[in-house]
Amino acid sequence: MARKDDSLLKSLQKEQIDGKLVLITGATSGIGKATAIGLLELGARVAITARDMNRGQAVAREIQMKSGRSRTELYELDLSSNASIQKFLKDFKKRNKGLDVLINNAGVFHPQRQESADGIEATFAVNHLGPYVLTEALLELLEKNAPARIINVASALHYRGKLDFLANKDACMRTADYSGIAAYNDTKLCNVVYTMDLFRRLQSKQISAFAYHPGMVDTGLVREYPGFVNFLWGAVSKSPARAAQGLIRLATHPDPGPSGTYYHGNKRKNPLPVASEPASAEKLKSISESFLKKR
Repeated sequence: MARKDDSLLKSLQKEQIDGKLVLITGATSGIGKATAIGLLELGARVAITARDMNRGQAVAREIQMKSGRSRTELYELDLSSNASIQKFLKDFKKRNKGLDVLINNAGVFHPQRQESADGIEATFAVNHLGPYVLTEALLELLEKNAPARIINVASALHYRGKLDFLANKDACMRTADYSGIAAYNDTKLCNVVYTMDLFRRLQSKQISAFAYHPGMVDTGLVREYPGFVNFLWGAVSKSPARAAQGLIRLATHPDPGPSGTYYHGNKRKNPLPVASEPASAEKLKSISESFLKKR
């Protein structure tokens, strides 16, 4: 009976996603690459982004070979650079007049403080600010293809995050007492706050927004840490292919659940209460826009 149910679900997923365009950031490795392969197998058109186009081209060929599908678009994108984001948007909009699913998957975890190409603390720039700029600019294309979906890859570590760092730009830059784990936790909380904001704003436009925690996954997220950390992480984490199943489900399921849901794998969970407060979204928007004004 279970096999029959699985077969029926897969058939419904194929019907739901066949021919539709899905954009995945950070798809050159890990969950993003596994998600791209799975979505192509179900008949989707998939656009992936890469900071390094040589690597991106190699991955594009790999996912086409593994999926047996060629409906892939590749774009250069560095989420830490506003110039790169704007160039990507120009190229993407020139080629596509609509978008069905946006998966904000790219993210970083820096043990030492770094700054982006625009002089912004790198964890905040890549994990929140870049996806914020990208998503806001793509809402028009998502609305054209509505009903559409936005999936933000967050983390259960958002429960340990605090929004105090959004008090002002100096605090957000983390020039004093930098902690890589605190920066990561806080930006993952930003991902959930932003998801709930999108949910409230986009209900009438038939665009759903979800936050997704994939669990501990054997990816390159901790590659900047010492070798023993990478070894231990790999020993206790799940494979990217397994973790990607939740993203694929949210992108393709005929009824993925109510918009504004935070998923821990396939289970619905209540996010940190502050994440659902409109005041949190206003604070996040205010600090985000303050960084964008100087560009």
